[in-house]
Amino acid sequence: MAKLWRHFSFGVIGTLFCILLGCDCFSLIPTFVDKKSISRQSVPSSCSYRSKRCGPMPYSCVITSMKNGDDDNNSEETIAGNKSLVEFLSPTSACSVNQMSGTDLAYIGDVVFELFVRSRHVWPSKRTSDLQNTVVGLVRAEHQSYLLRQLKESFPLSEKENQVMMRGRNSVTRSKNRRNPAAYQDSTALEALLGYIYMTDKNRCQELLAWLESVVDTREKESGKS
Repeated sequence: MAKLWRHFSFGVIGTLFCILLGCDCFSLIPTFVDKKSISRQSVPSSCSYRSKRCGPMPYSCVITSMKNGDDDNNSEETIAGNKSLVEFLSPTSACSVNQMSGTDLAYIGDVVFELFVRSRHVWPSKRTSDLQNTVVGLVRAEHQSYLLRQLKESFPLSEKENQVMMRGRNSVTRSKNRRNPAAYQDSTALEALLGYIYMTDKNRCQELLAWLESVVDTREKESGKS
């Protein structure tokens, strides 16, 4: 009995000591208490982020939260957005597309065209080597040169779009290492146009990709017959 009393007295004294020091006295909770139930009570049922300015916000809408560093005000700047996937995969809104060089426009257009080709051929599943050979065959300069010739004949372009293509063509530097310099110029012109339209007019870009899809499908069918 005396031993039990000593343990009880030690627990009471220790708890009071922690309270005086400002410690968390709940650390002395017996081990038989369900810690999971305690943690569940401390976590809100809905996964939301609460901003002082914006109120509760879902995590999907919060990009990041940065403090200004003013401890007195403890002010907080929250950056939140509802960007679409295309906006995440596009340059910043501060980008002036009309001031971009033909090389820069083609740099973006090259990625757009390759993603377009890869997405079309990734299914049904095939060996990686076969998939890569198919993609390389469609994104090579000679094939893009063919697409550009078809584009000029059957896809009406605005004056601005023709200027962008010329900007891309003129950005190509002469090199003796290229086997087909003319095809490379055509390829860069097509990619510059695609990059420009992708960044300026998503609906127009959709029209162009739909047209490219029809041309590529027709050529693949003709190649399969021969």
